[in-house]
Amino acid sequence: MGNIVKNTTKDRKFHFLSLSLCRILSAYALLIFLPVFFHSCDTADSGADDIPVMIRLEDAVSGQLPDCEALDIFIFNDDGLQRLDSYQRIEPSGMEKITAASRKGEKIIAAVANSRIDKSGWSGINSLDALRSKVAVLQKENPGKPLMSGMTYAEMGTDAACTIKMQPLLSEIHIRSIRCDFSGKPYSGEKMQNVKVYLTNVNAGAQIFSQSGFMPQQIVNAGRLSESDLAPFTHPEMLMKRLDGQVGNETVLPELSLYCYPNDCREESAGSPFTRFVIEGEISGHRYYYPININREEDMENGTGIGRNSRYVYDITITCTGTDDPDIIADPGMIRLSCGILPWTEHGEDEISF
Repeated sequence: MGNIVKNTTKDRKFHFLSLSLCRILSAYALLIFLPVFFHSCDTADSGADDIPVMIRLEDAVSGQLPDCEALDIFIFNDDGLQRLDSYQRIEPSGMEKITAASRKGEKIIAAVANSRIDKSGWSGINSLDALRSKVAVLQKENPGKPLMSGMTYAEMGTDAACTIKMQPLLSEIHIRSIRCDFSGKPYSGEKMQNVKVYLTNVNAGAQIFSQSGFMPQQIVNAGRLSESDLAPFTHPEMLMKRLDGQVGNETVLPELSLYCYPNDCREESAGSPFTRFVIEGEISGHRYYYPININREEDMENGTGIGRNSRYVYDITITCTGTDDPDIIADPGMIRLSCGILPWTEHGEDEISF
């Protein structure tokens, strides 16, 4: 029995020492991680060691101050982990410059304007990788004040100011002019009635900071116009508009714009269809469709689909009756197009004929 008691005493001493060591290590780990945890919050709640920086926002194309309803500022450590240092939401209200703060050191400053995401929606953003994976939703977009994002680098404690060039995620499809030329056809002189233009196979989800590689994440108006798909949109007119009057031989200048997220997938498939704009109207009492793949030529080297912050300006001549299905691409003999491509916040374009 004595031997049993003696061994148990040693075990207890060893167990006590092990527990003490574990507690010491746990306390040390807590001291390491507590600053990161508590600092990853609004700068208004941060400590006295925070360093302010003046940030100027500029439109990436025009250089002008973008129109912002709300602005989310994220500051990350510029190191291997790129962890969040501070976060702040502000309402610029036309301010040319805004102030943010973080701790000293090399930083990456990211800004998102007009996200329509609640502050709680950013709660999982603890690193730059997490922010890069954040997806915007087309249904919440407003083309008058589109979601914009931008990023820059600064050394806090050295740089007192920096500029972030903001870029919309949306792209614009603009119908500048349209006419019918039915010369030599039995229905020469006919006009197209009840005309509307809309987008199909629209990508409704895109990563906020991506510049390319936009694969469709959610498709709306798959193959045809869907009223139920448009219902959740804050601005359904982004995807569908009607033309006033009729379209005949004289050129009509509707100056009509539709908006969508990028879709630059290289190959079309059931899960990643090309985004199209469709002209729909009636000729001699029959309804016809003219679906066009946006920025897609037969030679794929020259047609890359819809890019970010791009404006596709079309001049259209309809030359004969179209298809009976909005999901069947219009034959080149049915329609003539010229297209200009440029950033959608800019005027003037380079013309490309098809």
